[in-house]
Formats: sequence, structure tokens, C-alpha cells
Amino acid sequence: MSEDAKQVFAQNLRQYLEAKGLSQLDLAAHMGCSSSTVSDWCNGKKYPRVDKMQRIADFLGIRMSELTSPPTEIGYNDFTYALYHETKELTPENQEKLLEMARFFKQQQEKQKGE
Repeated sequence: MSEDAKQVFAQNLRQYLEAKGLSQLDLAAHMGCSSSTVSDWCNGKKYPRVDKMQRIADFLGIRMSELTSPPTEIGYNDFTYALYHETKELTPENQEKLLEMARFFKQQQEKQKGE
């Protein structure tokens, strides 16, 4: 496994744990492994086997590719990445409200530019 792949996985794993409000200990308990193993994954020292990676993805409620692909390869910048993962479980009604708010902020910004 390349060092780059380990680092991409480590970065994604840390971001998803943080976004979900989970700790490395939570993941270790779910996986039935030591906290040092999870720490090694999060620090890019080790890379889990594919079956374990799928269990991690399932635990986080994401696709395995979201752990292994650099954000730029899956079309995300840091903001889009964070926004998507914070809002994907909202109800359709709340998603629509959020979209309306974004449109409002965009209008306000355009008005300020025009002044």
C-alpha cells in the first residue's frame, strides 16, 4: 500500500469521525480492536484490510470509496465535503429550508457587491 493511500485514508477517517462526533475509542470498540490500531489508521501508519474498511464505512454510514478517495477526486472541496456530511441526514423539508437560506445569503452577498 502506498504511503499516499495511507495518508488519504487517515485524513478521511479523522474527518468522518470528527463530523460524526465519534472518537477513536468508539471506532475501536465497534471494530473489536485496540485503540492503538485505530490510532495507527488515523495517523497513516497502517491501512486496514478491505473487509475491515467496509465495516468502518458501514459504522460511519458512508461508502468505502469515501474513505479511500481524496476529496478532490470525488468532487468535494473542504467546505462542500463538510456541508454534505453535516446535512445529508436532514429531512427533505429541512434540506429545502437550508437551500432557501443559502439562496438568501447569496442574494444578500450580490446586493452588497452591487452597492
